[in-house]
Amino acid sequence: MTNHCLNCQKWVRDKDDTIIGVCLVCNEYRFQYEDCERWAQGEERPPHREGNAIRQRRARLLDDEIERLNREGKTNGQIADELKINKDRVRIGLRERGLASVWDRTNRHKIVDDKLAEVVNWYKQNKSLFWISKKTGYSTSTISRALVREGLK
Repeated sequence: MTNHCLNCQKWVRDKDDTIIGVCLVCNEYRFQYEDCERWAQGEERPPHREGNAIRQRRARLLDDEIERLNREGKTNGQIADELKINKDRVRIGLRERGLASVWDRTNRHKIVDDKLAEVVNWYKQNKSLFWISKKTGYSTSTISRALVREGLK
């Protein structure tokens, strides 16, 4: 036997949270694996281990929160950042509930205004798409789509 509160005769396990208990000597909450100077030989109790039911409940609560944030219109990345979890976990949680992911597709690859005029000017100067790509930071396919929209390709 070890000298943990778990096996002390003066330690009573809490009914709601079985990983802690009340020390009758100190009259305070103590974890099951704490060492105590006032330890007295008691019965050998099995330690509390987080069971599968608790893990499933936590996963359900996380999925509920993912669903709520998804319904608010947040993207997978925003949900992952807010809940401090992996984007794949967000995607899996949404897929299990039959919900669609919200993707941030708000013109993130669209070239507009001054950049578009610059791209068009370079294209008219017979610069290659690769060269324009290196100068602007846009992909060649994005540049190509912008030129098609402008009627140059």
